Amino acid sequence: MTTTPTPLAAVHANTDAWWLSCAEAALAVLVKSRREFTTDDMRELGVPESDVPARWGSFMAAAKSRGDVVKTGYTTSRHPSRNGGIRAVWLGLPRADA
Repeated sequence: MTTTPTPLAAVHANTDAWWLSCAEAALAVLVKSRREFTTDDMRELGVPESDVPARWGSFMAAAKSRGDVVKTGYTTSRHPSRNGGIRAVWLGLPRADA
């Protein structure tokens, strides 16, 4: 029997463990802040660039799937390489047990 990996499992399986640990740590800080944020804020907390730029989207999709965040809108990116491209805005959903 073959099982389809969850989005989070797929992110974990295909991502550098060090980058993932940095991203998870930044996400935890931003979720607990109870304020809106973007992945630009995660970079500002020290998450380095990933080896594949699309990893950011996969990571945030996985965070949404597990109930850590909800998308609240869009804004332009502050990151220079994005040249003002569209960036999702997220709101953390702190868990009572966290």
